[in-house]
Amino acid sequence: MAQGAPGGGSQPGAQQGSFGGASNSPFGNNGSTNANGRMSASDPNAVVMAMDASTTQASLQSGLQLGPPERWWDEKKFRKMLELTPDQQRQLDAIFNANKSSILQHYQAVLDEQQRMEQLSKHMPLDEAAVDAEIDRLSAARAELEKANAHLLLTLRQGLDAKQIERLKNIK
Repeated sequence: MAQGAPGGGSQPGAQQGSFGGASNSPFGNNGSTNANGRMSASDPNAVVMAMDASTTQASLQSGLQLGPPERWWDEKKFRKMLELTPDQQRQLDAIFNANKSSILQHYQAVLDEQQRMEQLSKHMPLDEAAVDAEIDRLSAARAELEKANAHLLLTLRQGLDAKQIERLKNIK
């Protein structure tokens, strides 16, 4: 994994700012952003799906493959390839919905810590101790988001049988 970036190259919720560099938002073109380029949480499904997409992509790059990005079980080609039953689709939806609020809370915590980091970076002279403490809080918030997303992805896999998991492993 890249240093300071849970899951590899992309940082969930990273934004343009004094410490953020180029935007590494997990939302790409999937989420809506406001005038400041920040993710709008107006569509919680879009937020969670976008986080799922980027974290899954980062996981794939680091060798851990949990499935294709987004709500793949809603796509006809994946349903057919995996031979998902309607009951499995409902189960995957239920798992997704059960985890959505936790992921959104963790995502909001990342955004809050990034905002604090941005504010700290604007004060001159910089308070190095405060910045170091905020880096720790931001890193912890990102780690919690990554763990919540990994939990979602692992739980989704539990709704599949062994043959489906093998087929899922071959999807890139």
